[in-house]
Amino acid sequence: MGQMGIASLFMKNDHNITNKTAQFRPGQIVSGKIIKHYPNQTAEVQIGGQKVIAQLETPLAANERYWFQVQNGEGTVHLKVLEGQGLNGKMPTATPESLLQQFQLPATKNHLALLQFFTKEQLPLTAETFKQVAEWLKNSEPSGSGLQAIKEMFTRQLPFTKQVFSSLQSVFEQESLSSLLQNLQKELSQTPATRGNAQLTTSLQQLTESFQEKAGKELISQVLKQWLTAPDPTRATAAFKQLQALGVLPENSNEQNSLKTVIRTISEQLPAGKAEITSVLSDIVRSNQPSDRHHFIMNLTKLQALMQEQGPQQEARQNLLNGVRSNAIQLPIEAGALHKMIQPALQHVLTDVQDLGSILNQNQQLNNSMIRAGQLLFDREQISLMNNLQEPSVPAEEPALIRDQMKSIVKLLGFSHEHDALQVIKNPDHEGVKNLDSIKSLLLSNLREDFSPALKDAADKVIHRITGLQLLSQEVGPIQQYVYQIPFSFLGKTNDVTMQWSGRKTTEGKIDPDHCRILFYLNLDSLKETVVDLHVQARVINMTIINDTPDLKSVVQPFIPMLKERLLGHDYKLSALEFKTSIDNKQQPVQTSFLSKNQPKFSGLDIRI
Repeated sequence: MGQMGIASLFMKNDHNITNKTAQFRPGQIVSGKIIKHYPNQTAEVQIGGQKVIAQLETPLAANERYWFQVQNGEGTVHLKVLEGQGLNGKMPTATPESLLQQFQLPATKNHLALLQFFTKEQLPLTAETFKQVAEWLKNSEPSGSGLQAIKEMFTRQLPFTKQVFSSLQSVFEQESLSSLLQNLQKELSQTPATRGNAQLTTSLQQLTESFQEKAGKELISQVLKQWLTAPDPTRATAAFKQLQALGVLPENSNEQNSLKTVIRTISEQLPAGKAEITSVLSDIVRSNQPSDRHHFIMNLTKLQALMQEQGPQQEARQNLLNGVRSNAIQLPIEAGALHKMIQPALQHVLTDVQDLGSILNQNQQLNNSMIRAGQLLFDREQISLMNNLQEPSVPAEEPALIRDQMKSIVKLLGFSHEHDALQVIKNPDHEGVKNLDSIKSLLLSNLREDFSPALKDAADKVIHRITGLQLLSQEVGPIQQYVYQIPFSFLGKTNDVTMQWSGRKTTEGKIDPDHCRILFYLNLDSLKETVVDLHVQARVINMTIINDTPDLKSVVQPFIPMLKERLLGHDYKLSALEFKTSIDNKQQPVQTSFLSKNQPKFSGLDIRI
């Protein structure tokens, strides 16, 4: 299909959303075609994508194109034809060479090509803006990302600044966001460590963590918490066996020894108050043997002093303590009974721990376990292993995991940086303050003059890419449009994922999920470039897949019933599924990059819906 084949599709799809009515200002030069004459020397003139009624200073021939300069005047647009060399006796109009002469610029190859671009795209210009654009494009390809950026600046009526140009140009360039982030990470690793650099490095590492690792870490965290805090010993034992199956705990270890090891590890990484409790719990488990009865009594007494809660748990521990002291209860205490005794204390300690897996020692074995756990989440034949836990908080739903990871990456990159910063300025206690540690926020706050040129260049490129994508997300009247590009790790590969949502706003200011449009752009290993276009009306979906793979429809056919079932599970109905090729869609590849008029490219994922 080609990078700009996708671009052409997006331009066509988003024409009604992205185009704004042009505002003509005195001094601007525009190329226009006379459509129809009216009395009093007025005429309908086609300028770009719109028709205007204009007051002409001289009579002009219909169906001819002229260069005009916008004049001062109230009400109707006033146009003055620019004089130039006439052709075949037609009314004279300016030639490209004469226009450049008026701009006091030489008629070089680059200047003529740039003027041809303005003419073709029907963009208004002045001598000042033309000179600015020529300067910005001095080191760019004549038909490359720079021209696409200029077109977007005019079309969207964005501020005509170098910062906006550089940001949009970054979006249209071939280099992926993933590679920009990897280069930034490499340059940071060669820079002396500072607090800001360390925080930025950590954030970048979070982006490159594979999806299986993230999903697996969440699963392991939940199963660990269930094992340590479940009030039912049967469920705790089931969680213990699951941890063994995932490779987090040795298969040949007994529950008591594993409990001792895990509690000790946790105690080393908790705040002092809670660490003391876990340390005592570890000592209790370790001393649960006949030869260490004295220490068991001492440790259990210490736990009673640390845990001041009143109720059945306190009474049960006291009864156990009295029984051991009087030799009515012999050591070792059975694992299930011991777990039931220490469970309330563990639950108290772990109340504020959101990610239990993250405080365990990071090693290759645990990383492998995380990946294995993540893979289990995608293996329908092994879901029963997790269902044995009967715990709603265990994340066994693949789409929810993908959704949550995407949301966290969007937040981590800093797509809402300006909004969050404004809210914090208005209200320092606003929750947006926690989002000011995004990658964009950290880059803006940590960029220093003493950075090496390579690091500063890498940081600027990332800032420009994020800002450019923000500029492509917009509101036009009641219509909202969001464009995101994120690095996404899945099945061992990290690729850019670019997607666009557009639709009317709800009363809460969000896109209406019942009536919207979603465009995905994918570059899959086997299917290559693929476009998925979803139209949603009253929760009824019409889906179009654009791909050049022969007989794709027959390959996909067996999966359509599953697709319908999954969509119904979210209260959506698939009404139609159409397959097209890029030729059917009349895609004309051009030389610029992958995004034009909010036309994103979603690449690198092959996800079951």
